[in-house]
Amino acid sequence: LFSMFLVVYRQDWWYIPEIIVRTVLFFFLLWPVYQIGGLGAGDCKLLLFIGMFLPIKISIFIYISSMVLAAGIGVARNAIRIMFLKISPVSGIHFSFYIFAVLLALIICLSVIQ
Repeated sequence: LFSMFLVVYRQDWWYIPEIIVRTVLFFFLLWPVYQIGGLGAGDCKLLLFIGMFLPIKISIFIYISSMVLAAGIGVARNAIRIMFLKISPVSGIHFSFYIFAVLLALIICLSVIQ
């Protein structure tokens, strides 16, 4: 809705099909992960919001990189908890932190390159 408001406000009507394609693409990318419990609804909304405003290649890079980062840190955290601390593993993660970390790293890298 926010994207559509900006389109109407700026009168960039040519941008509407691109917003629709991005939203549908990311919805179908996120839906299976949400259904199996890999992401919460808030994380899905955050990734959809990022996907609407950034180019598709960068959005997919953020999606995949944040998944890989979260998986790596989650495995390392649970390995430390099981092997060294002798306590039970944690099953859930706060995924928005990893999305923010990847987005921040991407912004820093792109600003250094330019």
